[in-house]
Amino acid sequence: MERNTLVGPGYFDTDFGVGKTFKINERAAFKFEANFFNLFNHPNFLPPVSNPTAGNFGDSTSTFSNQQTGGPRITQLAVRFDF
Repeated sequence: MERNTLVGPGYFDTDFGVGKTFKINERAAFKFEANFFNLFNHPNFLPPVSNPTAGNFGDSTSTFSNQQTGGPRITQLAVRFDF
């Protein structure tokens, strides 16, 4: 088998953020923010097993597990007071 003949599955991740500022007066304001990481909760699989003697050769057997590499959907809410 040649090098780089197995290609892993594609990677899909959508992050989304929205915010709104509410002015109180000239200098003070409240800001509300909502951030969504992996918005559609799409699983991203690790590259397939590349050992030709393994029984599960060519199968993707697990997914990325932490947020930096496409883990489950995470929602972050924030309220900020600027003065």
